[in-house]
Amino acid sequence: MAHPELEMAHRELKLAHRSTTPTEAVLPYNPAEGLSQDSLY
Repeated sequence: MAHPELEMAHRELKLAHRSTTPTEAVLPYNPAEGLSQDSLY
């Protein structure tokens, strides 16, 4: 069935994504996004 190594990597990716998302939500804005939006106008 599923390989243990792949399941571990998938679980680590989920944990990493879950740990980074709240930090990004706390930020007032993403500087990279602001730059890309400024270049549009």
